[in-house]
Amino acid sequence: MRAEESTAMALRTNPSESLEPIAAAPCEPAPTRCRLASLAVELADDSAYDWLRPLSAMLGDISQRKDRRDRVIKHYRLLVTVNAELAKSLFAIRSRLAYSDCVLPETQKQYASGLPRWQVRRAREFLATHLGANISVDDVAAVCGLSRAYFTSAFRRATGETPHHCLLRYRIERAKALLTGPLTIADIALECGFADQSHLTRVFAKQTGIPPGVWRREQCSQGSAEERAIAHAAG
Repeated sequence: MRAEESTAMALRTNPSESLEPIAAAPCEPAPTRCRLASLAVELADDSAYDWLRPLSAMLGDISQRKDRRDRVIKHYRLLVTVNAELAKSLFAIRSRLAYSDCVLPETQKQYASGLPRWQVRRAREFLATHLGANISVDDVAAVCGLSRAYFTSAFRRATGETPHHCLLRYRIERAKALLTGPLTIADIALECGFADQSHLTRVFAKQTGIPPGVWRREQCSQGSAEERAIAHAAG
């Protein structure tokens, strides 16, 4: 059973017991609950993590209640059970990963400043080697073992650009290299993963300020001028 399924099942053991926090006098929220609440909001669009919100609510209830000792103890015991089952699942998964080609995630760095270096490198390598393929953000996130919602925001924090912009930048760089060769602009567009020549032209002009045809002519003119200068110096 997956870790999130174990957690969700444990949280729903007693459906008559509300997991929403009961109104209480204001107090300082628990740091763990704050982190879980932020993570629950960040992953709200991913149904695989819909158990995070009730878990955060339960922690908030336990940390704020000063009465109903039986309720607090009951919830505390339930959380201990959830934690034990989750630890077992994570240990089993990590043991399997240790014997595979997967690089284990560096979770502590990941939440502090975006993605760790190995995930940024893996994402960029995947983008760079799939320029001509019809890939999505979900595909890149899967390579890093993350959800789409978290990966997109974390990649932007770590690199200063979205995965989509990074892919477009790589495609334009590849297009520039091919424009110095004999391929037509239409062929270059397909080679670099653009829908057609018009698509390449729009993106290229937005990135560089000029269409690919003009850029090619300017590069040819510069190349010819340099060749003439070298020939003149040699003569």
